[in-house]
Amino acid sequence: MDFNAYREKDGLALGDLVQRGEVSALELLETAIARAEAVNPKINTVVYRGFDQARAAARSFKPGSQPFAGVPLLLKDIAGSCWGMPTRSGSSFVPDTPATADSYIVARLRRAGNNQYVDFALLQA
Repeated sequence: MDFNAYREKDGLALGDLVQRGEVSALELLETAIARAEAVNPKINTVVYRGFDQARAAARSFKPGSQPFAGVPLLLKDIAGSCWGMPTRSGSSFVPDTPATADSYIVARLRRAGNNQYVDFALLQA
């Protein structure tokens, strides 16, 4: 998917495209990864890249009724934690420690069908 077409849609609209089969979860993910890689050298926000885990989730994606199913997501680690991914709570002084559980917000996002986390340590100083 072209990035300009991607950014014109919100998460629900992207999820709808995936549910209808107009775009694959993997195609959306690759668009998000390409954009992150293109702009990150300038803005330095993507600290942890969970690209391989996200690709595995996208490849095994099965359409369902959840609104965000198949939509990639960037998460800031100060807002929540994602099991197994390193989290520094938004601080460069905290060591990368893998989270032992999903935070409340991540659990809710998973129930809404989102399992493709591209990055979790977003916007760290």
